[in-house]
Amino acid sequence: MLFGRAAALESLLRAAGSATEPPLTLVAGPSGIGRSALLDELSRAVAQRGGRVCRIRFTLSDHSIPFAGLVRLAGEALALADAARPADEPGLTEATHRRRSLAGLIAGAAHLPASAERAAAVLAGMLAEAGPLVLVVDDLQWLDRQSLVLTEPLVRALAGTGVTCVGAIDGQPVAEPDVLAKLRVDGLARVLALRPLNRAESAALIADTLQATPQSALVAALTRAARGRPGALLAALAGHRGTAAIRIADRHAYLLRPHQPPALPEEHPLFAPIARLGDQAWAVAKALAVLRPLTGPVLDLVAEALEIDDPGPALDRLRTAGVLGPNTGAAGLRFRVPLLADALLGCLRPFERRRLAQVAVTALWSGRATCADPNYRADRLADAGRLVDPDRAREELLERAGALMLESGGRAEGWLQAAAGLTVDPVRRAHILYLHAATSCIHGDYRSCMASSTVLLAEHAGRFDEDALQELDLIHVTSLRGLGDTAGLNRLVEVGEHTPARRVVTTAAALSLLDRWREAADLLESAVDHKAAGPASADLAEIFRAGAAFWLGRPERFERNLSDPTRWRLNGVGRHHLERVQSQARLLLAQGELHRAEELLAAERVPAQRMSTTDRSLLAGATGDWRAALNLARLSIATGNAPGYEPGHVAMHQLAATILLASGQPNRARALLDAALAADPVLPHLLAGPAAAVERAFGFPDRAARRLRDGLELAADKGFVMGTDLLWFELAELELLAVRPERARVHLTELDRVADAVGGTRPALHSMIIRAVLEQDADTAERAIRLAARRGQPFEQARTIDVLVRHGVGAAEHLLTAYRLLGRLGALLHRTWLRTLMREHDVAVPGRRAATAENERLLAELVTEGLSNRQLAVVLGTSERSVEGRLSRLFSRTGYRSRVELATAMLTSDYPDDLAESPAS
Repeated sequence: MLFGRAAALESLLRAAGSATEPPLTLVAGPSGIGRSALLDELSRAVAQRGGRVCRIRFTLSDHSIPFAGLVRLAGEALALADAARPADEPGLTEATHRRRSLAGLIAGAAHLPASAERAAAVLAGMLAEAGPLVLVVDDLQWLDRQSLVLTEPLVRALAGTGVTCVGAIDGQPVAEPDVLAKLRVDGLARVLALRPLNRAESAALIADTLQATPQSALVAALTRAARGRPGALLAALAGHRGTAAIRIADRHAYLLRPHQPPALPEEHPLFAPIARLGDQAWAVAKALAVLRPLTGPVLDLVAEALEIDDPGPALDRLRTAGVLGPNTGAAGLRFRVPLLADALLGCLRPFERRRLAQVAVTALWSGRATCADPNYRADRLADAGRLVDPDRAREELLERAGALMLESGGRAEGWLQAAAGLTVDPVRRAHILYLHAATSCIHGDYRSCMASSTVLLAEHAGRFDEDALQELDLIHVTSLRGLGDTAGLNRLVEVGEHTPARRVVTTAAALSLLDRWREAADLLESAVDHKAAGPASADLAEIFRAGAAFWLGRPERFERNLSDPTRWRLNGVGRHHLERVQSQARLLLAQGELHRAEELLAAERVPAQRMSTTDRSLLAGATGDWRAALNLARLSIATGNAPGYEPGHVAMHQLAATILLASGQPNRARALLDAALAADPVLPHLLAGPAAAVERAFGFPDRAARRLRDGLELAADKGFVMGTDLLWFELAELELLAVRPERARVHLTELDRVADAVGGTRPALHSMIIRAVLEQDADTAERAIRLAARRGQPFEQARTIDVLVRHGVGAAEHLLTAYRLLGRLGALLHRTWLRTLMREHDVAVPGRRAATAENERLLAELVTEGLSNRQLAVVLGTSERSVEGRLSRLFSRTGYRSRVELATAMLTSDYPDDLAESPAS
């Protein structure tokens, strides 16, 4: 029977010290399955219960020394017996007598059965004196053969003494099977075989190790690679973190480059089963790691690559050690743990890598071998370098990179770099480097992008036309900003070697990245001759000019561009068309115009799936798919694309922080905002709104007002108008809550000014809400509620109802609509606030049991956030005494004994929620 680790531990603890259970339990399982970790847990648990533990670990060196195991056990037994001896018993004489007696018995144990049985009895007696005792023996497979003689008599002598032996053994126990069989038949021994981790257990281990919730793709990849072995899984995590392939955003972990082998040193325990087999087995294992995906004469290729006659003996040792599968066809060349093969790729020396790749490529080209995975072939071509035909290799690499440059940037970058290294012709090499720079920029690898774009601009500018150079300039300035090189951007603004149109557009782009939008708008307004400019410069100048004016509160040019898509000179070029439509949709979403953004995408035949991760997050958030919006935001942050400078990226942080707070995660919302501000973003005033909302949630309205005023001052200093309607609205509502209507009226005047300048329905809605409250005008309140419903954005609609009813002007009957909307969003915190408002207006809250479970879920979320009881009381709008009672009931219902246990359960998704999981969790 196979046991999971939790069930195995429970079984071992039941048997510990029992006089009725078998005195020997063998914990079996392959390397990395978690035997040692289980013994560690057992030892700690027994000690915590006040029991005694004796821990022994055998090693490979013990296996070759006669009686090594017995001597070590005897030493531990003597120490335990001496420690248990009464203080008034003569010590030296008794201890010396025991040692001499046991030494003589051990010496004759291998030759005389009577001596063996007597030695076993003496050992059992000394162990029993220290009982009840748990004797924990790790790596029992290394017990020497002479000591094995005493196994059966020792176990029989321990029966009924209260001494329990737990031994861990690599693989299934095969040594002395007749002895084990006899003991099992007599009920004196049992085998407890550990099963591999299932996917849920793997996810929990990953979450516990990273202290972050793992992305499903990460769990799937590592579970498959580790085959459920905890040791291999932990090795994979360590190796991928070493290459920065795993990144964490908002306590969620992502595997960004699954094709990249984990980086582990050769002395890592993962490689121990191979390393102990000798140099040739090690070399053969590495060769198989490279060649195993091939179909064909793989063993012949291994022999050829390593220049050996027969790899068979090494293969046999690898199979016996459990590294490879059984000797049955292709399975005999498969690694039992795929991760081991992946990790071996990282141990290859440079020439080994090139030579093995050469053999693989030559076999594929000649038809001796085949491989269904085209990426494998490209990887080997990149590794082989000039050891194979460089012209043929280059063309195949370019073809495969072109197919994957949007889907798998990291892989395509490596292939393009290899292709450039195989190219002698400077013109061809320059164009390959151009592709490399573009691919690196798309996927946020700004260091690689900078390396290629710098070389191109310095050495190969004359090989490109003006349109290509214009795009290369933008790639270069994007990389400067991505690397945080604002000094480089400032230098670019001051000097340049460009023709007028290209120079102006590049400078304007740099100014925008420096958040100097007013200067960018002025420059583009005065210095671009559209007729003389190339198509790329002309179109980009118009996009930048309209965008800069948009944020400065002058949306007229943006609106003209929307109304006439035929004005774009590169509209028929696929990627230019996509970039233009994305930029326009992004601005509409930032303006709060969801329906217009959807209409634009439909009219231009651009499906949402083709948009960037950031833009898809904004679209999902506006439509109310908060789970998708937050997941996309985390992925965008993890990949590092547009780190803080692109307007949509800042709007995405604004949205993500709003979702986190509404879902009961205020500290995570604050951390997200702090990280965004630390990146020195453009348009930072957009982040003031959610930052103020966090302060309000914690009961600091004055701090919230200060955040909003700081945001407005920053916007005024830089000339920003778009987006300030949100800040004026929140500031006015704070004044209404503080019963300062005259101040709120001043803010309404500013809100009206913004609405007149930027147009759109969102500023009009905000103005309508505040006016309805100030004038206690129920008709205006109803018009605002209808406008919010037409705008089709669930959170905004619910918030509109909440504010109007809270201030006594909206009809309470709308609260049920708001409650349902917030439920679909998973806005736990706003739902609990709304329930209080509903009770105040005698509106029945539907689903009492569901509401109770939701309250508990919210409490668990807030506890996981690390909030104190006092903070919990403020956020939930109740008393500390009420919080204490709710916490007690929560712990009683869930069975968790501490906040730490509860937080761990939330992190690993083990919380026993009565409801469906929160969309934002």
